[in-house]
Amino acid sequence: MLVGSQSFTLTSNPNPTLSLTAKVYTLCVGESDSLFVNGALNYQWSNGATGTFIIVTPTANTIYTVSGTDANGCSDTESVTVVANACNSLTELAGSAVNVYPYPNKGYFIIESEKSASLEVYD
Repeated sequence: MLVGSQSFTLTSNPNPTLSLTAKVYTLCVGESDSLFVNGALNYQWSNGATGTFIIVTPTANTIYTVSGTDANGCSDTESVTVVANACNSLTELAGSAVNVYPYPNKGYFIIESEKSASLEVYD
């Protein structure tokens, strides 16, 4: 037997949408990168850190994950990969069809190649 009635309101809150960026996405081993996140209230990073940014110094390609929770307890998770290259020296080019000179230099140099090539220069 039903006695009386009761009404209630059910509210469904959307999950926050995190925006995760890195200052650089590729660096040399030993260099640091800054990762930034926004879109929630509290953050927990895969390396144990909390807050809206972290500074990382990966020794290999590393995936960093952050979870963010808003005031309603709703959450979102995002990840970013930071690539850590060896960047040893120009000796990596020994025996190739690429010439870089002068070496050492003062920040200005010439790169020559016998073939079409794609190259990345890191500071």
